[in-house]
Amino acid sequence: GLQWVALFFAGCGVSWIIVMHGSVPWLALLLAGSFGFYGLVRKKLVIDSVVALLFESLYCLPIVIIYLVFRGIVGPELLFHTSTFTLMGLLILCGPVTALPLLAFAAAAKRIPLSTLGFVQFITPTLQLLIAIFVNHEVIPENKLIGFGFIWIGVLIYIWDAANKLRLPRN
Repeated sequence: GLQWVALFFAGCGVSWIIVMHGSVPWLALLLAGSFGFYGLVRKKLVIDSVVALLFESLYCLPIVIIYLVFRGIVGPELLFHTSTFTLMGLLILCGPVTALPLLAFAAAAKRIPLSTLGFVQFITPTLQLLIAIFVNHEVIPENKLIGFGFIWIGVLIYIWDAANKLRLPRN
């Protein structure tokens, strides 16, 4: 019951932001939908996380090869030729920095309910907003803060309901 109330508040927040923005943020909704679908597929797949990540990477490999060939034809520098040692080191670290969160996500997707996984996704935009306000000193329009407020109320209701369910004695 309370999960539906939480979803209602989150939906009201998103709807508020869309109405105040004046247009539907198709790219944001597409990204959220695709990541939700990815979470669903990862939850339903009965395959080891490392093996699944390998196949996901192999799926992207042809696109990367085409890009690198195109870059080699268009410009003489092919990725590392004009890079500094520091830049090469950072580029090499991109693999583990990307893979570790994906592996953690895949492991979590199998262990927690999909609805919880969806609400956990609000952590990243919340952290980004806090960085924007407190680190970059950006001014956030009041209309967006109202929408975010509705979303956070929904998240808090969901967390409260989930915590109460964990405290209930199991028979």
